[in-house]
Amino acid sequence: YNRIRFPLTPQYALVGNGAVLLKGGQRVVEWEQETKELIHKEHEVLKNIEAKLVDCLDLYNIQTLRMVEDAFLFIKTDEAEQLDYYINRNFDLADFTLYRHNSKISIVPKKLEKGMAARRLRKFLNIKTIVSAGDTNMDTSMLEYADKTIECDVLKNEGEYMNE
Repeated sequence: YNRIRFPLTPQYALVGNGAVLLKGGQRVVEWEQETKELIHKEHEVLKNIEAKLVDCLDLYNIQTLRMVEDAFLFIKTDEAEQLDYYINRNFDLADFTLYRHNSKISIVPKKLEKGMAARRLRKFLNIKTIVSAGDTNMDTSMLEYADKTIECDVLKNEGEYMNE
């Protein structure tokens, strides 16, 4: 959210892969409570995966392993392809989507995919127009669902973003 320069400051913004709703830059507590209830079973599975991956930190050269907003697992590793293979072979991901982008892996509950978050937002706020911006495959479902999109390109240096 903060890395994308919007032409106007949005009144509402979904961050943390849709786990958090900001209104005027402040967290909406009701949304976060709803998110926790929505993914409580998946959260337990993610904690289990995270605990087991701690044993693999050196094997897969994992630099970052963290639970984001108690909603999804984020991993940064130089061995993303190998770790992706390991995770898919050793964990039941039926209720999750694993996204791999360069050296980053995210394991996201399907209930929190960004397109689902946009649908929740429309219902939660009873709004007509959803505007979204995205720059990775994690954003595809949200961009497809949105009424309007702001296109973003990833620069050659991973992690640097700009608006077109």
